[in-house]
Formats: sequence, C-alpha cells, structure tokens
Amino acid sequence: MEEGLKGWMAGFFEGEGSIAIGKGHFENWRHPQYALQIVVSSSDLNRLNRLYDNFQGYIYARKPRGQDKRGLYYRKPAYQWILHGAKASDFLKEILPYLAQTSQAEVAIEFQKTIGVKVTAGIRKQREELYNKMKSLNLQQGKGRG
Repeated sequence: MEEGLKGWMAGFFEGEGSIAIGKGHFENWRHPQYALQIVVSSSDLNRLNRLYDNFQGYIYARKPRGQDKRGLYYRKPAYQWILHGAKASDFLKEILPYLAQTSQAEVAIEFQKTIGVKVTAGIRKQREELYNKMKSLNLQQGKGRG
C-alpha cells in the first residue's frame, strides 16, 4: 500500500474514527470477555469504501436522525466502517506512523497481542488494565465509551 494512502487513512481515521475495547460479562462464564473494535463514521460512503477495499470489515448504513414536522429527515444518512480484533490491530499498525496521537492505537495493538494466547491470571489482569487504560484515554479524548 502506498505511503500517501496510509497518510490519508490516518488523517481520516483521526478525524472520524474511534477505538474501543469492549468488555462483556456472560452468564455462564467465569471471567469477562474483551474485544477490540474500531469504527469510522462518515456521510461519504466513497471514503469508507476506500478503507473497506484495503482492509475489508463491515460497512453499515445508519438511519438519519432528526425529522422536521412533516416527518422528513434533515440530516444526511451516515455510514460506519467497522473492524474487529486482529483486522483492527492490523489496520492500526499500518497507519500508526502517520497518526498525530498514537496512545490509543498503541494500547489497542498491545491489547490484541493478549488474544489467541493461553489465558492465565496474568493475561486476564493485563486485559483489564488495557481496557481501563483505553477507557481513560477515550474519556480524555472525548471519543466513545471505551
């Protein structure tokens, strides 16, 4: 992939994207489950298709919010490009050198290294620490719920 495209992707991601480590508790599971996700939102589907063409993932259409008195939407439709897990980490590794703010991407990449390995008490502790670090960074940046 050419360097100019990586730079464009990094800039677009910093402006329109977010990184989250999700945490879920399931009824019959002893320990919480974690997952990495990145989301880029835009009303320009062509831009999201450029990301999809290079990294796959999923593109979802979101219904426009806000209606006037006649029931007509007054906001453009929006789309989201979503990557999970290793694909999200691979994307972040590609654009990392071009990001102005690297903290969240670095935490995400480090987190993904704890997936697919034997789960020990140390790995569970590391995942929880990285989850909390991402949550804190997201709150500082005003992006997402962590």
